Amino acid sequence: MMDQFVVQMYISNIHASHEGLLSKQLVFGTLSFGYAGIPIPGEFTNQQKPRRRIAIDEQTAEIVQRIFHWYVDDQLSISEIVCRLNADAEIPLPPRASSGMWTYLAVRNLLKNSRYCGVWRYGVTESIYITDGDYVRQTLRAEPLSEVFLGELRIVSDTIWLAAQARLRDRAGKGGRPPKDGDHVSRPMLLNQLVVCPEHEDQQLYVSGSNGHSMHCPICVRLPANERPIYSKLNRVLATKLICKTLAELVNADADLPLEVLRVCEREAQAFHQPDPKRLAQLQLHVKQLSRSIDFTRNSVGETPEDQAEARRVVLAYQHERAQAVAEIENVAAAKECTPRTPTEAEVQQMIVDLGQILSAVADTDDMAEVIRAKEVVRLLTGGKIRVYQMGERKAKRGWLQAKCELSLVPYLVQLATGQTFTEMAEPIQVVVDIRPPAIDDAEIDIAWDLYKQGRLGKEIALEMGCCKAKVTRLLKDGAAKFGEPYVDGRKRRATLQHKQVEPPLYERIAAEVMVLINKNLLLEDIAAQLGVDVNTITRAIRFWHESRGLPVPDGRTRYATLAKQSRNSDENGEQMSA
Repeated sequence: MMDQFVVQMYISNIHASHEGLLSKQLVFGTLSFGYAGIPIPGEFTNQQKPRRRIAIDEQTAEIVQRIFHWYVDDQLSISEIVCRLNADAEIPLPPRASSGMWTYLAVRNLLKNSRYCGVWRYGVTESIYITDGDYVRQTLRAEPLSEVFLGELRIVSDTIWLAAQARLRDRAGKGGRPPKDGDHVSRPMLLNQLVVCPEHEDQQLYVSGSNGHSMHCPICVRLPANERPIYSKLNRVLATKLICKTLAELVNADADLPLEVLRVCEREAQAFHQPDPKRLAQLQLHVKQLSRSIDFTRNSVGETPEDQAEARRVVLAYQHERAQAVAEIENVAAAKECTPRTPTEAEVQQMIVDLGQILSAVADTDDMAEVIRAKEVVRLLTGGKIRVYQMGERKAKRGWLQAKCELSLVPYLVQLATGQTFTEMAEPIQVVVDIRPPAIDDAEIDIAWDLYKQGRLGKEIALEMGCCKAKVTRLLKDGAAKFGEPYVDGRKRRATLQHKQVEPPLYERIAAEVMVLINKNLLLEDIAAQLGVDVNTITRAIRFWHESRGLPVPDGRTRYATLAKQSRNSDENGEQMSA
């Protein structure tokens, strides 16, 4: 109780001291990654340590900029960024890295840190001592105790920081659990957050079903079956293959696409103009006026707590407005040095070929970097929304889903070629894809039925045709109807086949070796012990060897009696010879 009383007595003084140090840009605690403390000559703390001023550390600040670039521009996941950071031994660890490596939480907190855009907050959380558990719990305050804008300590621009915050908000609670077996091919993530239900305000479809192989609308599943806008579940593998295949075909099918892209690039280059110098002067003057307003408000904060709180809010608003103006000045300065480049026809054709290859290969790859790259391509081409609609009957195996999207192909290629945003909106291509297995042709039916008549197992037919067993069953049923023969269920047919397994069973594999040992007059127990199998397996091996050659199967008891008689005769002959 005394400890808590003392802490409560001095806590206001501690907060005031820290806020004063922050306003002077002096170090008073652990600095964020990307910053360092520079000693001030002749100034010392109460503990006689050099007083330090907060400054940007060039080495670690470059790592911070790289992380934001990976997350915003390259659209890498936080997990992928963690892997890259830990793979480079020259990248230093963040403060308080108790695990000795970069973690998901460390990167996520770095991306959310407002200090990198110049906004320094103090007292965001409050420490509450839990007496029962003897520990301190951190809880968020309704608003921080202090907030100042330090533009000279900004590491990333407002544009990239705000883009990172927007992506973090979009990704909140939507990461999902990774597969335990690491199989991403049967659970492709390319369509995650892209496929939506249009009937429920573009509600994203969530992963569901057995082992996460399908997707569903979370609102539709709460409705009665006959009232669901989307009844069928979306097969993730089939949808990814069909959508990517359709997009790749559209990219490769248009022979006039390279010329159209070149014409647009040339038109954009001619229409390009340098930023207005008057606008730059206006922005610079606006920044100076805001700085004077901030200084004036700080010098006249008032005496009452209400006046001081109002002054802090006014200063914060001015600081945000100034930050936006400074960011616009940076964009204008960058635009002055940026001139659009017109690509050659060969470069445009190569871009189209690469784009088609990315879309064609992503369905069968487990390389997460390639999947992320292809997902970003699909997002930009389709505008980030692929709407699905229910088709057919709302019954099991009677309906299917249809995907619709608008393909903005020319704007994407122009932006990819020139690095500039396409100013004119071209007419998008309407894409419609039925997410259902392709129709079965007669050639596949004939092949499957021919193998069926040869006595091949259903699994063998599936392996030879490169499809699943369910499709083989469908092919055989269609084949039976086509040739007018009855279809026999696989379990009944299996009993009539000589080979009932794809791989020969153990007794078939050792049959020849067993017969060699049998001819040496060894007992079955000895043969089983020598081969490391059961006696019954030896018996089945003998039966198989004789039946496969059309020979009568010998009786084990007769052979045992014969071996015993031979053994007695051998013993008697041995005794006579010794006598």
